[in-house]
Amino acid sequence: MHKNRRLVIVIIASSALALIMALLSNVAASFLAPTFASRPRLVWAALLVTFLLSLPLAMYLTGRQPPIPVSPPADFLPPAPYARFYGRETLIDDLMDVLREPGARMVVGIDGLGGIGKTAVARQLVERSLNEKLFEAVIWEPRATGGATTVSTPLTWQSFVAAAGRQLGAPDIQRLSPVEQSERLAELMARTKTLLVLDNLETARTYQAEFAQRLAPLLLPASKAILTSRRRFTGDVFAVHLGGLDEESSLQLARHEARIKGIERVFRSPNEKLRALATKTGGSPLAIKLIVGQLHHLPLDTVLASLENVHFDQMESGDDEYIVFYKGIFWRSWRVLSREARRLLVSMSIFSPGLGGTLEMVIAISGINPSRIPQRLDELWRASLIEVDSASLDQTRYYLHPLTQYFVRSDIVKEE
Repeated sequence: MHKNRRLVIVIIASSALALIMALLSNVAASFLAPTFASRPRLVWAALLVTFLLSLPLAMYLTGRQPPIPVSPPADFLPPAPYARFYGRETLIDDLMDVLREPGARMVVGIDGLGGIGKTAVARQLVERSLNEKLFEAVIWEPRATGGATTVSTPLTWQSFVAAAGRQLGAPDIQRLSPVEQSERLAELMARTKTLLVLDNLETARTYQAEFAQRLAPLLLPASKAILTSRRRFTGDVFAVHLGGLDEESSLQLARHEARIKGIERVFRSPNEKLRALATKTGGSPLAIKLIVGQLHHLPLDTVLASLENVHFDQMESGDDEYIVFYKGIFWRSWRVLSREARRLLVSMSIFSPGLGGTLEMVIAISGINPSRIPQRLDELWRASLIEVDSASLDQTRYYLHPLTQYFVRSDIVKEE
Protein backbone atom coordinates (compact mmCIF):
# COMPACT_ATOMS: atom_id res chain seq x y z
CA MET A 1 0.00 0.00 0.00
CA HIS A 2 2.74 2.42 1.05
CA LYS A 3 4.95 1.50 -1.94
CA ASN A 4 2.04 1.87 -4.40
CA ARG A 5 1.27 5.33 -3.08
CA ARG A 6 4.89 6.35 -3.49
CA LEU A 7 4.92 5.01 -7.08
CA VAL A 8 1.83 7.05 -7.96
CA ILE A 9 3.46 10.16 -6.49
CA VAL A 10 6.62 9.54 -8.52
CA ILE A 11 4.63 9.21 -11.77
CA ILE A 12 2.59 12.33 -11.10
CA ALA A 13 5.67 14.34 -10.17
CA SER A 14 7.54 13.14 -13.24
CA SER A 15 4.64 14.02 -15.50
CA ALA A 16 4.30 17.44 -13.92
CA LEU A 17 7.98 18.16 -14.39
CA ALA A 18 7.85 16.94 -17.98
CA LEU A 19 4.84 19.15 -18.69
CA ILE A 20 6.59 22.19 -17.26
CA MET A 21 9.71 21.49 -19.27
CA ALA A 22 7.59 20.94 -22.41
CA LEU A 23 5.92 24.31 -22.01
CA LEU A 24 9.29 25.97 -21.50
CA SER A 25 10.64 24.18 -24.57
CA ASN A 26 7.62 25.28 -26.62
CA VAL A 27 8.17 28.88 -25.53
CA ALA A 28 11.83 28.63 -26.47
CA ALA A 29 10.99 27.05 -29.81
CA SER A 30 8.31 29.63 -30.67
CA PHE A 31 9.98 32.82 -29.52
CA LEU A 32 13.68 32.31 -28.95
CA ALA A 33 14.33 30.10 -31.95
CA PRO A 34 11.50 30.37 -34.53
CA THR A 35 13.36 28.12 -36.90
CA PHE A 36 12.61 25.16 -34.54
CA ALA A 37 8.90 25.48 -35.39
CA SER A 38 9.55 23.86 -38.74
CA ARG A 39 11.53 20.99 -37.18
CA PRO A 40 9.03 19.05 -34.99
CA ARG A 41 11.25 15.97 -34.65
CA LEU A 42 13.89 18.02 -32.88
CA VAL A 43 11.28 19.42 -30.51
CA TRP A 44 9.92 15.93 -29.70
CA ALA A 45 13.47 14.67 -29.12
CA ALA A 46 14.02 17.54 -26.67
CA LEU A 47 10.80 16.64 -24.86
CA LEU A 48 11.83 12.98 -24.55
CA VAL A 49 15.24 13.90 -23.17
CA THR A 50 13.61 16.32 -20.74
CA PHE A 51 11.26 13.61 -19.47
CA LEU A 52 14.08 11.08 -19.03
CA LEU A 53 16.13 13.62 -17.11
CA SER A 54 13.22 14.64 -14.91
CA LEU A 55 12.24 11.07 -13.98
CA PRO A 56 15.23 10.23 -11.69
CA LEU A 57 15.03 13.71 -10.17
CA ALA A 58 11.37 13.18 -9.31
CA MET A 59 12.11 9.72 -7.89
CA TYR A 60 14.82 11.17 -5.66
CA LEU A 61 12.66 14.04 -4.44
CA THR A 62 9.62 11.89 -3.70
CA GLY A 63 11.43 8.76 -2.55
CA ARG A 64 13.72 10.51 -0.09
CA GLN A 65 12.19 10.76 3.37
CA PRO A 66 12.87 13.94 5.34
CA PRO A 67 15.17 13.66 8.38
CA ILE A 68 13.53 12.58 11.62
CA PRO A 69 12.99 15.75 13.68
CA VAL A 70 14.85 15.85 16.97
CA SER A 71 12.51 15.41 19.92
CA PRO A 72 12.46 18.06 22.62
CA PRO A 73 14.93 17.15 25.43
CA ALA A 74 12.16 16.49 27.95
CA ASP A 75 10.81 13.72 25.73
CA PHE A 76 13.75 11.37 25.90
CA LEU A 77 16.47 12.58 28.29
CA PRO A 78 16.60 11.35 31.87
CA PRO A 79 16.08 14.03 34.53
CA ALA A 80 19.15 16.15 35.20
CA PRO A 81 20.87 14.39 38.13
CA TYR A 82 22.17 17.68 39.53
CA ALA A 83 20.58 21.12 39.74
CA ARG A 84 23.78 22.53 38.25
CA PHE A 85 26.63 20.91 36.35
CA TYR A 86 30.04 21.53 37.89
CA GLY A 87 33.48 20.82 36.47
CA ARG A 88 34.29 18.60 33.44
CA GLU A 89 34.43 21.59 31.05
CA THR A 90 37.66 20.43 29.38
CA LEU A 91 36.39 16.86 29.11
CA ILE A 92 33.08 18.01 27.58
CA ASP A 93 34.96 20.15 25.03
CA ASP A 94 37.21 17.22 24.07
CA LEU A 95 34.28 14.82 23.65
CA MET A 96 32.33 17.37 21.62
CA ASP A 97 35.29 17.52 19.24
CA VAL A 98 34.96 13.74 18.83
CA LEU A 99 31.24 14.03 18.12
CA ARG A 100 31.85 16.77 15.55
CA GLU A 101 34.61 14.81 13.83
CA PRO A 102 33.36 12.86 10.78
CA GLY A 103 34.58 9.36 10.02
CA ALA A 104 36.71 7.74 12.72
CA ARG A 105 35.99 7.38 16.45
CA MET A 106 32.31 6.60 16.06
CA VAL A 107 31.76 5.22 19.59
CA VAL A 108 32.53 7.13 22.79
CA GLY A 109 32.69 4.99 25.95
CA ILE A 110 32.48 6.66 29.38
CA ASP A 111 33.19 4.38 32.34
CA GLY A 112 33.63 5.00 36.06
CA LEU A 113 32.34 4.21 39.51
CA GLY A 114 28.65 4.44 40.26
CA GLY A 115 27.63 7.96 41.26
CA ILE A 116 30.66 9.55 39.61
CA GLY A 117 28.59 11.45 37.03
CA LYS A 118 28.64 9.38 33.81
CA THR A 119 24.98 10.00 33.02
CA ALA A 120 25.39 13.71 33.76
CA VAL A 121 28.30 13.95 31.29
CA ALA A 122 26.33 12.07 28.61
CA ARG A 123 23.38 14.40 29.17
CA GLN A 124 25.61 17.47 28.77
CA LEU A 125 26.96 16.07 25.49
CA VAL A 126 23.43 15.52 24.18
CA GLU A 127 22.31 19.02 25.17
CA ARG A 128 25.36 20.58 23.50
CA SER A 129 24.77 18.48 20.37
CA LEU A 130 21.14 19.59 20.25
CA ASN A 131 22.12 23.23 20.60
CA GLU A 132 24.65 22.89 17.77
CA LYS A 133 22.24 20.80 15.66
CA LEU A 134 24.94 18.20 15.04
CA PHE A 135 22.43 15.38 14.54
CA GLU A 136 19.04 14.91 12.94
CA ALA A 137 17.85 12.48 15.65
CA VAL A 138 18.86 11.54 19.18
CA ILE A 139 18.01 8.20 20.79
CA TRP A 140 18.56 7.55 24.53
CA GLU A 141 18.14 4.04 25.86
CA PRO A 142 16.85 2.97 28.28
CA ARG A 143 14.30 5.64 27.37
CA ALA A 144 13.26 7.79 30.32
CA THR A 145 9.55 7.97 29.54
CA GLY A 146 6.43 6.07 30.42
CA GLY A 147 4.43 5.38 33.53
CA ALA A 148 5.65 1.94 34.54
CA THR A 149 5.85 1.43 38.28
CA THR A 150 8.28 -1.46 38.20
CA VAL A 151 11.96 -1.69 37.40
CA SER A 152 12.59 -1.54 33.65
CA THR A 153 13.65 -4.65 31.74
CA PRO A 154 17.45 -4.89 31.26
CA LEU A 155 18.60 -3.78 27.83
CA THR A 156 19.47 -6.36 25.18
CA TRP A 157 20.69 -5.94 21.62
CA GLN A 158 17.30 -6.95 20.23
CA SER A 159 15.34 -4.61 22.52
CA PHE A 160 17.69 -1.77 21.58
CA VAL A 161 17.26 -2.42 17.83
CA ALA A 162 13.47 -2.52 18.20
CA ALA A 163 13.36 0.69 20.27
CA ALA A 164 15.74 2.55 17.95
CA GLY A 165 13.81 1.41 14.88
CA ARG A 166 10.52 2.65 16.32
CA GLN A 167 12.02 6.04 17.13
CA LEU A 168 13.44 6.36 13.60
CA GLY A 169 10.12 5.71 11.91
CA ALA A 170 9.87 1.90 11.61
CA PRO A 171 7.24 0.84 14.19
CA ASP A 172 6.91 -2.62 12.63
CA ILE A 173 10.61 -3.46 12.94
CA GLN A 174 9.90 -6.06 15.65
CA ARG A 175 8.07 -8.22 13.10
CA LEU A 176 11.30 -8.81 11.17
CA SER A 177 13.87 -11.51 11.85
CA PRO A 178 16.89 -10.50 13.99
CA VAL A 179 19.11 -10.19 10.90
CA GLU A 180 16.48 -8.17 9.03
CA GLN A 181 16.02 -5.90 12.07
CA SER A 182 19.71 -4.96 12.10
CA GLU A 183 19.67 -4.41 8.33
CA ARG A 184 16.57 -2.23 8.63
CA LEU A 185 18.11 -0.15 11.42
CA ALA A 186 21.29 0.30 9.37
CA GLU A 187 19.16 1.53 6.48
CA LEU A 188 17.34 4.02 8.72
CA MET A 189 20.53 5.37 10.24
CA ALA A 190 22.25 5.66 6.87
CA ARG A 191 19.76 8.36 5.90
CA THR A 192 19.36 9.97 9.33
CA LYS A 193 22.40 11.35 11.14
CA THR A 194 21.78 9.96 14.61
CA LEU A 195 23.30 10.24 18.07
CA LEU A 196 22.75 7.06 20.11
CA VAL A 197 23.16 7.02 23.89
CA LEU A 198 23.16 3.70 25.76
CA ASP A 199 23.29 4.41 29.49
CA ASN A 200 24.31 2.08 32.34
CA LEU A 201 25.42 -0.77 30.09
CA GLU A 202 26.67 -2.71 33.11
CA THR A 203 23.01 -3.58 33.74
CA ALA A 204 22.40 -4.82 30.17
CA ARG A 205 21.97 -8.51 29.42
CA THR A 206 24.07 -8.19 26.28
CA TYR A 207 27.80 -7.66 26.96
CA GLN A 208 28.86 -4.07 26.43
CA ALA A 209 31.77 -5.15 24.20
CA GLU A 210 29.23 -6.82 21.90
CA PHE A 211 27.15 -3.64 21.85
CA ALA A 212 30.16 -1.57 20.82
CA GLN A 213 31.21 -4.07 18.14
CA ARG A 214 27.75 -4.41 16.59
CA LEU A 215 27.07 -0.67 16.70
CA ALA A 216 30.10 0.31 14.62
CA PRO A 217 28.74 -0.68 11.17
CA LEU A 218 25.34 0.88 11.95
CA LEU A 219 26.88 4.28 12.61
CA LEU A 220 28.37 4.76 9.14
CA PRO A 221 28.60 7.20 7.53
CA ALA A 222 27.86 10.05 9.99
CA SER A 223 26.15 8.81 13.18
CA LYS A 224 27.79 8.56 16.62
CA ALA A 225 27.21 6.64 19.86
CA ILE A 226 27.85 7.40 23.54
CA LEU A 227 28.01 4.42 25.92
CA THR A 228 28.24 4.61 29.72
CA SER A 229 29.09 1.81 32.13
CA ARG A 230 30.74 1.03 35.45
CA ARG A 231 32.94 -1.44 33.55
CA ARG A 232 35.94 -0.44 31.45
CA PHE A 233 35.56 -0.28 27.67
CA THR A 234 37.88 -2.14 25.31
CA GLY A 235 38.20 -2.50 21.55
CA ASP A 236 37.56 0.17 18.93
CA VAL A 237 36.07 2.71 21.35
CA PHE A 238 37.16 6.23 22.28
CA ALA A 239 37.29 5.33 25.97
CA VAL A 240 37.17 7.82 28.84
CA HIS A 241 37.64 6.76 32.48
CA LEU A 242 35.71 9.29 34.56
CA GLY A 243 37.20 10.28 37.88
CA GLY A 244 35.83 12.49 40.62
CA LEU A 245 35.39 16.25 40.49
CA ASP A 246 38.39 18.42 41.27
CA GLU A 247 38.49 20.10 44.67
CA GLU A 248 37.11 23.45 43.50
CA SER A 249 34.16 21.85 41.67
CA SER A 250 33.49 19.57 44.66
CA LEU A 251 33.28 22.57 46.97
CA GLN A 252 31.01 24.43 44.54
CA LEU A 253 28.66 21.43 44.35
CA ALA A 254 28.63 21.00 48.15
CA ARG A 255 27.79 24.68 48.71
CA HIS A 256 25.10 24.67 46.04
CA GLU A 257 23.43 21.56 47.49
CA ALA A 258 23.56 23.08 50.98
CA ARG A 259 22.08 26.35 49.71
CA ILE A 260 19.08 24.83 47.94
CA LYS A 261 18.40 22.57 50.95
CA GLY A 262 18.70 25.34 53.48
CA ILE A 263 21.75 24.01 55.39
CA GLU A 264 23.21 27.42 56.14
CA ARG A 265 26.14 26.28 58.29
CA VAL A 266 27.49 24.30 55.33
CA PHE A 267 27.30 26.85 52.53
CA ARG A 268 28.73 29.54 54.84
CA SER A 269 31.64 27.38 56.04
CA PRO A 270 35.17 28.34 54.93
CA ASN A 271 36.92 26.14 52.36
CA GLU A 272 39.29 24.74 54.97
CA LYS A 273 36.37 23.03 56.71
CA LEU A 274 34.93 21.53 53.54
CA ARG A 275 38.13 20.32 51.87
CA ALA A 276 38.00 17.11 53.87
CA LEU A 277 34.60 16.42 52.31
CA ALA A 278 36.07 16.69 48.81
CA THR A 279 39.00 14.46 49.75
CA LYS A 280 37.06 11.73 51.52
CA THR A 281 34.45 11.45 48.79
CA GLY A 282 36.99 11.46 45.97
CA GLY A 283 34.91 14.13 44.25
CA SER A 284 31.99 11.73 43.72
CA PRO A 285 28.94 13.97 43.11
CA LEU A 286 26.53 11.41 44.61
CA ALA A 287 28.65 10.97 47.74
CA ILE A 288 28.97 14.75 48.16
CA LYS A 289 25.20 15.20 47.92
CA LEU A 290 24.52 12.43 50.45
CA ILE A 291 27.00 13.80 52.96
CA VAL A 292 25.65 17.34 52.59
CA GLY A 293 22.20 15.92 53.34
CA GLN A 294 23.53 14.32 56.53
CA LEU A 295 25.07 17.60 57.65
CA HIS A 296 21.55 18.87 58.20
CA HIS A 297 21.55 16.70 61.36
CA LEU A 298 25.18 15.78 62.12
CA PRO A 299 28.57 17.56 62.44
CA LEU A 300 31.07 17.13 59.62
CA ASP A 301 33.64 15.23 61.70
CA THR A 302 31.05 12.62 62.67
CA VAL A 303 29.96 12.12 59.08
CA LEU A 304 33.50 11.82 57.71
CA ALA A 305 34.64 9.45 60.46
CA SER A 306 32.78 6.56 58.81
CA LEU A 307 34.92 7.06 55.67
CA GLU A 308 38.23 7.20 57.51
CA ASN A 309 39.44 3.77 56.35
CA VAL A 310 38.08 3.94 52.80
CA HIS A 311 40.43 5.17 50.07
CA PHE A 312 38.25 6.31 47.21
CA ASP A 313 41.13 6.95 44.80
CA GLN A 314 42.20 3.29 45.01
CA MET A 315 38.82 1.89 43.99
CA GLU A 316 38.22 0.36 40.59
CA SER A 317 34.94 -0.15 38.81
CA GLY A 318 33.39 -3.44 39.89
CA ASP A 319 35.30 -3.70 43.18
CA ASP A 320 33.35 -4.51 46.33
CA GLU A 321 35.14 -1.70 48.13
CA TYR A 322 33.14 1.05 46.48
CA ILE A 323 29.89 -0.75 47.39
CA VAL A 324 31.10 -0.76 51.01
CA PHE A 325 31.95 2.93 50.62
CA TYR A 326 28.48 3.90 49.43
CA LYS A 327 26.72 1.60 51.87
CA GLY A 328 28.58 3.36 54.67
CA ILE A 329 27.21 6.69 53.50
CA PHE A 330 23.71 5.40 52.79
CA TRP A 331 23.54 3.70 56.18
CA ARG A 332 24.16 6.95 58.04
CA SER A 333 21.60 8.75 55.86
CA TRP A 334 19.11 5.97 56.56
CA ARG A 335 19.58 6.25 60.32
CA VAL A 336 18.63 9.95 60.47
CA LEU A 337 15.30 9.35 58.68
CA SER A 338 11.95 9.16 60.41
CA ARG A 339 10.19 5.80 60.35
CA GLU A 340 7.63 7.01 57.82
CA ALA A 341 10.35 8.37 55.53
CA ARG A 342 12.10 4.97 55.64
CA ARG A 343 8.85 3.25 54.75
CA LEU A 344 8.27 5.65 51.88
CA LEU A 345 11.81 5.18 50.54
CA VAL A 346 11.43 1.39 50.52
CA SER A 347 8.08 1.72 48.75
CA MET A 348 9.58 3.97 46.07
CA SER A 349 12.28 1.43 45.25
CA ILE A 350 9.78 -0.36 42.98
CA PHE A 351 9.99 2.57 40.53
CA SER A 352 12.52 2.48 37.70
CA PRO A 353 15.68 4.36 38.77
CA GLY A 354 15.93 7.72 37.06
CA LEU A 355 12.24 7.56 36.12
CA GLY A 356 10.33 7.24 39.39
CA GLY A 357 6.70 8.16 39.73
CA THR A 358 4.31 11.06 40.09
CA LEU A 359 2.89 12.21 43.43
CA GLU A 360 -0.29 10.24 42.74
CA MET A 361 1.76 7.09 42.10
CA VAL A 362 3.83 7.63 45.24
CA ILE A 363 0.67 8.00 47.35
CA ALA A 364 -0.82 4.86 45.79
CA ILE A 365 2.13 2.59 46.70
CA SER A 366 3.19 4.11 50.04
CA GLY A 367 0.40 3.13 52.43
CA ILE A 368 1.01 6.43 54.26
CA ASN A 369 -1.60 9.08 54.99
CA PRO A 370 -1.62 11.26 51.83
CA SER A 371 -1.57 14.45 53.90
CA ARG A 372 1.88 13.50 55.26
CA ILE A 373 3.44 12.41 51.95
CA PRO A 374 4.73 15.90 50.92
CA GLN A 375 6.53 16.27 54.27
CA ARG A 376 8.15 12.82 53.97
CA LEU A 377 9.18 13.49 50.36
CA ASP A 378 10.80 16.73 51.48
CA GLU A 379 12.65 14.82 54.21
CA LEU A 380 14.00 12.30 51.69
CA TRP A 381 14.97 15.07 49.27
CA ARG A 382 16.88 16.99 51.94
CA ALA A 383 18.77 13.78 52.74
CA SER A 384 19.58 13.42 48.99
CA LEU A 385 17.96 9.98 48.95
CA ILE A 386 15.48 10.96 46.24
CA GLU A 387 15.64 13.34 43.30
CA VAL A 388 12.83 15.60 42.12
CA ASP A 389 12.22 16.21 38.44
CA SER A 390 10.04 19.27 37.87
CA ALA A 391 10.91 19.81 34.21
CA SER A 392 7.26 19.48 33.23
CA LEU A 393 4.68 22.02 34.37
CA ASP A 394 2.02 19.31 34.35
CA GLN A 395 3.58 16.90 36.84
CA THR A 396 6.55 16.35 39.13
CA ARG A 397 8.30 12.98 39.32
CA TYR A 398 10.22 11.57 42.29
CA TYR A 399 12.93 9.01 41.62
CA LEU A 400 15.91 7.19 43.12
CA HIS A 401 19.48 7.06 41.86
CA PRO A 402 20.36 3.47 40.80
CA LEU A 403 22.81 3.17 43.71
CA THR A 404 20.17 4.40 46.15
CA GLN A 405 17.83 1.72 44.89
CA TYR A 406 20.62 -0.84 45.30
CA PHE A 407 21.07 0.23 48.90
CA VAL A 408 17.35 0.19 49.65
CA ARG A 409 17.11 -3.39 48.38
CA SER A 410 20.29 -4.55 50.13
CA ASP A 411 20.61 -6.64 53.25
CA ILE A 412 21.29 -3.53 55.35
CA VAL A 413 17.73 -2.26 54.93
CA LYS A 414 16.27 -5.77 55.24
CA GLU A 415 18.02 -6.17 58.58
CA GLU A 416 16.71 -2.78 59.69
